[in-house]
Amino acid sequence: MVWLLAGLALLSGSVLPVQAAFNSRMASTLGGPVLGALVSVLVSTCTLVLYVLLSRQHLALGALRSVPALAWLGGVLGVFYLVVVIMATPRLGAALTFSLVVAGQLVVALAVDRFGLLGLPVRPVSPVRLLGLALVLGGALLIRFF
Repeated sequence: MVWLLAGLALLSGSVLPVQAAFNSRMASTLGGPVLGALVSVLVSTCTLVLYVLLSRQHLALGALRSVPALAWLGGVLGVFYLVVVIMATPRLGAALTFSLVVAGQLVVALAVDRFGLLGLPVRPVSPVRLLGLALVLGGALLIRFF
C-alpha cells in the first residue's frame, strides 16, 4: 500500500506542470489568472460532484457544522496556490516555478513534521532531511541561473 501511495503521489506531482500550462492558457484566454482559476475550480467542483454521485457517497450537510474552522482554509489556500502558479508558470517557466513550489512545500513540511503541527505526528528533522531541502533549493538556483 505504501508503494501504491508513493506512486500516486509521484503521479499527482507529475501532472501539476501540465495543469499549470492548461490553467495559464485558460487565464490568458479569459483575461486574467483569477478568472482562469475560477474556471479551473468550477471544473474541479463539477468533476468531484460527478464522482460523488457515481460512487453513491452521501454528504450529510449537518456534518459541515462540525468541521473545525481552520479546516475551511484548505480551499482558500488552494485558490492562492492556483492563482500564483497560473501567474508564475508563463513568466518563470514550469521548471523554476515547480522547483520553487517544491522547495516551499518542503520548508513547511519539515516544520509540520518537526513540531507535529495540524494534528500530525512529530517526526524529527535530521541533518539528512535538511540536506534534501538544501539540494532542492540548490536545484531551483541552478534552474534559474543556468
